[in-house]
Amino acid sequence: MKKILTLAFVTSLILTGCAKSTPTDTNQPAANANTGLANPASVFCQDHGGRLKIKTEESGLPRRSADLSAETQIVKAEGAEAGQFGLCIFNDDTRCEEWAYFRGDCQPGKNIIVFNPRKDEEITLPFTIKGQARVFENTLNYRLKDSAGKILAAGIINAQSPDMGQFGDFSLGISDLYQKPTDNNVILEVFDYSAKDGSVIDLNTIPLKLTLPETTTLKIFFNNDKLDPEISCIKVFPVTRIIAKTPTVGQAALELLLTGTSPEEYESGYRTSLNSGVKLNSLKIENGIATADFNETLQFQVGGSCRVGAISAQIRETLKQFPTVKDVVISIDGRSEDVLQP
Repeated sequence: MKKILTLAFVTSLILTGCAKSTPTDTNQPAANANTGLANPASVFCQDHGGRLKIKTEESGLPRRSADLSAETQIVKAEGAEAGQFGLCIFNDDTRCEEWAYFRGDCQPGKNIIVFNPRKDEEITLPFTIKGQARVFENTLNYRLKDSAGKILAAGIINAQSPDMGQFGDFSLGISDLYQKPTDNNVILEVFDYSAKDGSVIDLNTIPLKLTLPETTTLKIFFNNDKLDPEISCIKVFPVTRIIAKTPTVGQAALELLLTGTSPEEYESGYRTSLNSGVKLNSLKIENGIATADFNETLQFQVGGSCRVGAISAQIRETLKQFPTVKDVVISIDGRSEDVLQP
């Protein structure tokens, strides 16, 4: 009996000691008091005066692991499901992707931010440029350069801003290059031109690794008065585009024709006679005859034999580069009889 009482007394002392070793103060902060901010980048955003907003990727798919640093893949903002990420929004309404701000790759005050592709990401053709911008007339610019400074791709991106002075999403797919890069080290620049003096502003510089798939080189034909000083109208001259290999090369060539010239080509005198907004409905190649069907915009307010001849020549020569095409029929919404008449 004495042994049992002694054992009970010792057990009581042990339990009392354990209870004292566990804090019971309700004012003690939790291990992570920011229960709504589950990662360091989110905390960093809030601690520096920003507010966090969860944004959903257009694809709705999880980001590839190569897009994120190791620590980013471990934690994310609370409520951010697959295909979502955090935006840190500052008092002036400029914003950064939370991890880009945490790493120092993005700073407050910029009117253009790029979500995709990310710094040092491996890309191939095609790839997509995505982000948000607050720019004049919702128009911003991009260019892709190789390590030697050669321009591989360039052009304009339109942001979908709801109103003047507000940020809007932008997204543009890049499917072709003007030339092959010197090596796989490339730089993507997304920027705006100052309305005051034309200087580059809000520049985003993103180093990338470009791995080209098996490619096809296409010729796209434009007018050029410098090469045709007599302005014969029907003389057109080729520029090259490099795309990922595809079985529908004719369609790809026409789609590239509709995108127009590059900035460098324009400076060299190349011009397109096709209206902006022309869309290719279909392309059929049978028995050596290519029938290219476009929307009504192809001949909207198009008059005069010179303009009509130039448009026809651009389309015909772009298609006749392919050995299976001997002749070309141009139609609009299925009709060809009265199309492109002077």
